[in-house]
Amino acid sequence: MCISATKANRYQARRLPGFRTKSCFLYRKKAFSMEFAFLAYIIVMSIILCIFMYIDKSRARNHEWRISEKSLFTLAILGGASGGVLGMYLFRHKTKHNSFAFGFPIIAAIQIFIIVRFFNMF
Repeated sequence: MCISATKANRYQARRLPGFRTKSCFLYRKKAFSMEFAFLAYIIVMSIILCIFMYIDKSRARNHEWRISEKSLFTLAILGGASGGVLGMYLFRHKTKHNSFAFGFPIIAAIQIFIIVRFFNMF
């Protein structure tokens, strides 16, 4: 048995044990792909910010032109905060700056909370 996946019935449709009709299967398939697209975006942004932290650390060692803090925070807000925290402690870069030491983990916690809520929604 399947309930129509209208806006009012989505919650009930997710909670029913057996989906047998085609429309419910398509609804579940869309939600499934959207979840992983969102997760893939977060992972890619995290990898990019982690690489940027490495590049900035290597430029700092060589006394070269650096990546601005504004750019690093922009990437963190756009979804890469977890990679920023990883890069910060993996490369020991920007750990003494309070804005990074507290800002990146707070942004990462907010993003992880949003991801968990997003996955529980479907």
